Amino acid sequence: MRKRKLFQKLGISCLAAVMAITSAASAAAEVMTENTVMTEIKETEITLNSDAESDTEVEKSDTEVEKSDAEAGEEAGDEESETEETEKFTEPGEWKSTDATEETEEVLTERITEQVTEKQSEMLSTEEDENSSEKVSEEVSEEISEKVPETNSEEITEKLTESISDTEQEKDSEPTSGTVSEEETDQEPDTEHGIGVLTAASEDMDMTILAPDDSAFPDGAELILYAGKELEKLYGTDGERWEYEEFLEYMKTCWQEEIQKEYSEETGNSESVRSIQYLYPYYFKIVDKTGADLELTKDVQVYINIYDPEAVKLEKSGQYLSKVGYHESGRVRTNSHSEVYCNTDKKCLAVDTGAEKCGLYSLVQMEEKRLCLCDSTAENELSHAWNCPVFYKALEKVCDCGSGAEAVTKHAVSCNGVWKAFQAACSECEAGKEERGVLHDDCEVVVRIHRELCECEENEMNLEKAVEMHDEGSAFVQYVMKLADYLNSQIEMIVSDKGQIATEDITRVSGWSNGSNASTDYLSVKFYDGKSTMEMLGGETVAGKWIQGSIAKKSYLYWLPLQSNLTDRSSHGARYNNVIYDYKTGKWYDMKFVIQSYQETTLTQSGKTVYPFAGFCKNKLQFGFDRQGPMVIRCQILESGTSTEAKVKIKLPVWDIDNAQFVGIKQNNGSMDHRYYYTGAEEWLRAKNGVSIAGVSGFSYVEGKFGTSAQILSTPAACAVWEMTTSDFSFAFGYYNNATTSEATRWDRFYPLFTNTTIGDGSYGTNELYGVVSIYSQDSAPPALQDPVKEVSADNQTWDKKLNLSSITGEYYYAIEYTVLDTIPAYKFSSLVLSDTLPAGVDYVGGLTVTRVEDGKNKTNWFTADTEDDKIQLTATATALSSNDFYGYTYRVAFKVKMDPTEMDPVYQTSSGCDVYTVNNEANVTVKRGSAVSGKDTNTVTTTASVRLPVITVLKKNERKELLEGAVYQVTAKDNITSLAGKIIYKAGKVVDTITTGKDGKAVSEKLHPGNYTVTEVKAPLGYALNKTAKDVKVSYLAQGEQTDGVEISVINKRLYSTISVTKEIDAADIVWAHGNPIFTFKVEGEDVLGNKHIYYDTVEFTNENIGSGTRAAMTVSFQVLSGTYTISEERTARYQLDSIYNVVNGSVSGETAVMHVQGSQTDTTGPSGEATFYNRKTTDEGQSHTTFVRNSIKNR
Repeated sequence: MRKRKLFQKLGISCLAAVMAITSAASAAAEVMTENTVMTEIKETEITLNSDAESDTEVEKSDTEVEKSDAEAGEEAGDEESETEETEKFTEPGEWKSTDATEETEEVLTERITEQVTEKQSEMLSTEEDENSSEKVSEEVSEEISEKVPETNSEEITEKLTESISDTEQEKDSEPTSGTVSEEETDQEPDTEHGIGVLTAASEDMDMTILAPDDSAFPDGAELILYAGKELEKLYGTDGERWEYEEFLEYMKTCWQEEIQKEYSEETGNSESVRSIQYLYPYYFKIVDKTGADLELTKDVQVYINIYDPEAVKLEKSGQYLSKVGYHESGRVRTNSHSEVYCNTDKKCLAVDTGAEKCGLYSLVQMEEKRLCLCDSTAENELSHAWNCPVFYKALEKVCDCGSGAEAVTKHAVSCNGVWKAFQAACSECEAGKEERGVLHDDCEVVVRIHRELCECEENEMNLEKAVEMHDEGSAFVQYVMKLADYLNSQIEMIVSDKGQIATEDITRVSGWSNGSNASTDYLSVKFYDGKSTMEMLGGETVAGKWIQGSIAKKSYLYWLPLQSNLTDRSSHGARYNNVIYDYKTGKWYDMKFVIQSYQETTLTQSGKTVYPFAGFCKNKLQFGFDRQGPMVIRCQILESGTSTEAKVKIKLPVWDIDNAQFVGIKQNNGSMDHRYYYTGAEEWLRAKNGVSIAGVSGFSYVEGKFGTSAQILSTPAACAVWEMTTSDFSFAFGYYNNATTSEATRWDRFYPLFTNTTIGDGSYGTNELYGVVSIYSQDSAPPALQDPVKEVSADNQTWDKKLNLSSITGEYYYAIEYTVLDTIPAYKFSSLVLSDTLPAGVDYVGGLTVTRVEDGKNKTNWFTADTEDDKIQLTATATALSSNDFYGYTYRVAFKVKMDPTEMDPVYQTSSGCDVYTVNNEANVTVKRGSAVSGKDTNTVTTTASVRLPVITVLKKNERKELLEGAVYQVTAKDNITSLAGKIIYKAGKVVDTITTGKDGKAVSEKLHPGNYTVTEVKAPLGYALNKTAKDVKVSYLAQGEQTDGVEISVINKRLYSTISVTKEIDAADIVWAHGNPIFTFKVEGEDVLGNKHIYYDTVEFTNENIGSGTRAAMTVSFQVLSGTYTISEERTARYQLDSIYNVVNGSVSGETAVMHVQGSQTDTTGPSGEATFYNRKTTDEGQSHTTFVRNSIKNR
């Protein structure tokens, strides 16, 4: 009888009302297309007992729990288990990530209690202290606190304490077999205890090694750990450059080979199926007290905790598979027994590494890329077999019930993914050509449902026969009944297009234009995973006034008013932090949404009042609502983390406006700048200006036509775009045809909102549907190519457009930022290349990384890099370009370079006396979309480095170390003087500078370029002899901070002397030897060129031996005088009188004197000579006098 009624239902649903449902089913309300299933990862579980029998019991316990859960699931029918999903790690070779049923707290307690108790029992067997049980209990309690949630730890500790106490009592009560001899009693205890636990810690990681034997390691043993960047201490000691990022890339390559090998062995497919998102390396070894290496003993357990927020986040997401591998000889071997958990208390990854030897290890987290296993060639991924990984991924994309299950029949019957899967399967059979999405007789959908729910291996396509073949209580029949109930509920829900506000197609309304080719610089709104957050505003539920609840496994939170026009409504809403990013300024902005107004509805038949709710999605800018009435929320744009309003140019593309849904936007300040629709909008959207909604007037209003059903980002015709310059706008949404929905349905959908505030799958209304509108960063126009930005930095921390280096060979950094605007699949790039050809004078060093600015994630693996010949080129991979996650973000490329002065010529800067080296650099981005190629250059960044030029200083002194003024020197290029790049600045032999000493005795050259010079004296100081000794000098650039100005040389000059020769002539016949030898005295008196006065005396004495044979006797005396002007005179001599002065050289006769001019010049090494001859006649022979001159001399004894 039950089956007959079932077929009556199906007959109505599938035959009479199918066409109405397929055209209007989505009008029930828009459903979320992306649900975030919050998964809670089990905390670290450390097994202390390695006994095989214990493991078997644990596995048995797991099996019983799973069986119990399965039975509970059958009894519950279509209700899905509230147990959250967790990652299950498989045996060796099993790379597939599967859902695992989480153990109940009771089972978890029993498992850990059993394992730890056995270990502690072993410890108790060796305890001699009376308080042993108390000590062990404390140790166990500490162990448990790290392994289980707080809610379980107390219970487990209690059980273990009881267990330990019982064990000790049993031990004490056991009879002793045999007698202990006195000899045994007197034995001294062994002093070598050994060690059973080793620990070590680094900055981001700690390690604990537990051995089954408490004396497994000798006393003094030490665990040595190098983790992350600390590995440089281990591998960077050979004097060569060691880069951590390059080391990570090498390790990833090792992993990729291992992944590919294992996958190809498993499936015969050589294509890699894992993409490494995260890698953390570490190395450990154990040494004894002498420093000798020790090996790990058997059954030792090696645990690590990694304190990296990125790794924890990836693990929590449940989308990544974690593995631990041992590296050796360029290969990696995975540890089959490794397990990874999230320790939420410590905010770390807790890892049982499964290590069996010391050495180099790494932990990786990989994203799975599923490949087709059903050999389908269908373009529609939902047409693949329902057990094919390709189908799983496609189902996940279109699911809006939040199930996350791979089986279609595990999703809610109203799920968009279910009906999309039905459509794809049904399109292959003849009966479904005109009635897709509905169960038919002889339909492939029947076969696929049957395969999922039944093991009878029948492939019956006829629905009636398939039902007859199974019991009424079977999973297959129960599911078909759920489908029938759902289809019947849709027939009475929406009946007409009444209530529309707009009457004209959007293409005909003033202010709207086709935006297919629009290109603007308005800021997009986007929820950035890892950066953006959502927080509810308004506190908690207030009885009778406000309810704060959640929908769809808490991915939506909502505010529901329970009274009309609540005065505190403006304090209730949600704030989305960091959802607007201005890449040009680097500023972030928040959006604060609060309830501005709403309109409740009193149901005519029952008199009950239903109130609209405002739903806020936790991980996207999506807003939920239903058929209780219109809702207006107000948005303020605020500077990030503040209450300061910020007026910005903002773009709001609102997608999925369909099937009687409406959206209204009005700016409360600023200006409404543009409004766009897209091609085909006249079939989907109507619009009207100046509409009032819930008492708020002035909205730019758009409504979706009744009976349409759009898909987010796939139906541009159902998207409207508002561009405003504002800090404050109002946003209204709802259904315009609420009055056409049955009151029973509207009440049924309202009732759970205020009675069950945590609404999960299968609990919301009759069919779990509610409306959503989404503000996305994508619109349906090809996004404009953004301006890439180039920056330069000395330390990779502070960035600017200009940089002044402290050294002409200094290292520094370049960065290129480029924003990839969000877009729909039709406008994704087919190619994106960032290139930077380094100019002459700059060399690439390394350290290239690509960081996603919004969330700080390293995305280097999304690009392939080529750095040959100082040309940096990054090409986005095909995987990145096809990923939705690639778009809507700004990417920052940074790398290290070095200035190379040998590749460029400097410019001398007179004001600073420096050679200035300057390099200008810009980068380029080139993109390809379809066949269209476009590109843009960055701004230019300038890097300069100055270096001081040296001088040559000559210090002039005399022999008494006195400083001399007026010496002139020439500085000549000894060799060709060239720049570091080889350009000739001065040819050899060129006089570069001529310098003169001052009063300080110094002559300073101009600034000189490095090279070899010769310094030559060309003019001596006045009164000094020229120093002709040239000096060669080598000069170099002055080092940073050097105190000297260059090279100083010292040159000493001697005084310039002249010779004055005076000759005395007398007649030989006049000499009377009896009168004595004729003797004459000369006086030389005068001033040297420096004005110093001098007097010199000397005599000539004629003797019989030196008068010669001529008629005149002549003798000459020479005077060495400092160059100057001198007068020669003769002292009076008896019997003789001066007759004449002649033969004067460099002088003149003045009376009875000769004036000598022997000053000389400053280019002389010796002064000029002066000469004069004095002729005397004898005047008398009278008397007996002598003319002999007596010379007295005093000698030192």
